[in-house]
Amino acid sequence: MVVFVGAHGQQMDDIEANVGRVANSSSTTAVVLTLTVILTDHADVFSLYYPCNRIHQSSSRILPRISLVNLCHQRTIKVGFFPNSSQLFLHSTTTNHHAAPLTLQRQRQRRRRQVCSKPTAHQTTLPLRIAFPDTQPSPLPPPSSTFHLKKKILSLEVLGVDAGRALALNPAFRAASLDSVHAIISFLLSKGLHHKDLPRILGMCPSVLTASVPADLAPVFDFLSRDLGVAPADHRRVVNKCPRLLASSVPHQLRTALLYLRRLGFRDLAWLAHHEPVLLVSSVDRTLMPKLDFLVGLGLSQEDTAAMVLRCPGLFTFSIEKNFKPKFEYLDKEMGRRVEELKEFPQYFAFSLERRIKPRHEELCRRGMHTMPLPAMLKSTDEEFRELMEKNTQL
Repeated sequence: MVVFVGAHGQQMDDIEANVGRVANSSSTTAVVLTLTVILTDHADVFSLYYPCNRIHQSSSRILPRISLVNLCHQRTIKVGFFPNSSQLFLHSTTTNHHAAPLTLQRQRQRRRRQVCSKPTAHQTTLPLRIAFPDTQPSPLPPPSSTFHLKKKILSLEVLGVDAGRALALNPAFRAASLDSVHAIISFLLSKGLHHKDLPRILGMCPSVLTASVPADLAPVFDFLSRDLGVAPADHRRVVNKCPRLLASSVPHQLRTALLYLRRLGFRDLAWLAHHEPVLLVSSVDRTLMPKLDFLVGLGLSQEDTAAMVLRCPGLFTFSIEKNFKPKFEYLDKEMGRRVEELKEFPQYFAFSLERRIKPRHEELCRRGMHTMPLPAMLKSTDEEFRELMEKNTQL
């Protein structure tokens, strides 16, 4: 949620209502709150209060995570909940940017006086004293910079993009010009993408917002057309299936992965782009090769593993620790099957161990059946599986 707040705390009721609704709807013992606040005026103090006893009656802790985007000044903020306090609070302060610079010792003394003294015209009483780290205040940005950043954030919100998350993951967006952002959006739309596609794409890959159209984005679409043979009319489908394509370097990532996949034997590159584009954005050294090496370590040859991934490219998307290891251990020790069966049916790794493989194997064991092929055992529907067991029982 993004809220614009002026020096007098406009929209504070809306902030408290949203914080309360999120907190009260949670059944966990800890609540993480995410809020983006944009101060549009030179507010000296901004504070948010919410009664914690309405969130939890117990002494559970509340863990707020608040992102502050200050258009006029930037300071490190502290947020928190203290067991002896009944309020959740956010506090941000500024110093006079036009005054003479203060020594570090005088800055500390001033902060002590600020948090311990009575409120002045530029200070609001807080429910609890908060000490701030000794950091130098950032220079005040020019009015034009403030205006353009606000317009960029509003542009993202209109598109349905989480501006707070985009700024957190891509700080360079602050310095990007409004024209460059509009040029990127216009370029993506010209390539067949729809407005409704942008929230997901830019939300997953906010680095696209500061990419160069001629150096970064245009080469990706050229790669789809020339290297993979994807028709321009299908660009939208491929990008929506894997938005990370737009954030990947063509020479350093996409072509490197494509070369490795072609060496393995992938020939229908358009099919690869339409069905498994995530392989193109996967690291050859850290993702693709280690998984093949693991399969070879099971007792399969290089040729066998290459044939397996050609039949089931999804093998490259499975985790070694969470998929390959537990499923092979069950196949080997509990089911008593041979590793050669995986050559004929690599799709075995695509089925859930707890919801499909174990229940069906245990049902076969109860009926004294141990010879049903893996494809028949796993690919059949529940009704077809029962019919197969009845047929084998009669035989």
